[in-house]
Amino acid sequence: MMKYNLPRQVSRLDLKPIIEREIKKQEIAVMTLTKKQQEELNTIVEVIEAKGLPEYLIRRKLPHNLGHGIFLHPGKDPLPRGRLIVPYSGEKEIVPAEYEGGHYAFTPLEKIYLSREEQAFLDPTIAYKARRSYTLKVDALQRGNFARFVNHSSTPNIEARLCRVPKNSFGLRASPIEVIYFVSKRILPGQQLLVCYEGEENCYWNEEGIKPFPMTPSTFQLSSDLKIISEK
Repeated sequence: MMKYNLPRQVSRLDLKPIIEREIKKQEIAVMTLTKKQQEELNTIVEVIEAKGLPEYLIRRKLPHNLGHGIFLHPGKDPLPRGRLIVPYSGEKEIVPAEYEGGHYAFTPLEKIYLSREEQAFLDPTIAYKARRSYTLKVDALQRGNFARFVNHSSTPNIEARLCRVPKNSFGLRASPIEVIYFVSKRILPGQQLLVCYEGEENCYWNEEGIKPFPMTPSTFQLSSDLKIISEK
């Protein structure tokens, strides 16, 4: 079993009213999962709980000290566009906007302004300021799943969508907002799954002070014997 086997994000229940308020207030576009997508989510949640990684995916160490990557098994069928892959799991919390959050943190909501009571409860170590900005972070540094091994590319085949999980018949916990990975471009056997870490402001790598390795779905691939092949 993989070390990172947290099926979905974990969150304090008392954050939900704030999150729902901010989604409505900021008019955030959140996609409600369809019945089919709920079924796909339920399936991958069960797989992560049982063994961490579905059998059609392979995790491999990449060359050039690039860490690990997630690949479609060379013996499996292509993944079609629109396929739900995995929820980005981690610890969800509301933190001051200046909190960096590390390499494995998503920010579903920004520019959150808390009431005096909310700030005293969530951030009691500093004096109240009405215009202090907060963000919602989902951090997979300590707890997460295989989504944290999906690498960055400016030409991705995976996209991160903000989704709402409604009340459902599958027993899935409802959630007002959750980051979920979907296939954005057909993925062929042996190809690496890649997502763009940048948002609309293209600020991720500038903030990190890192020049990303230029990866495409064909830069590294898996051979039939599950070894890494580097693009010439």
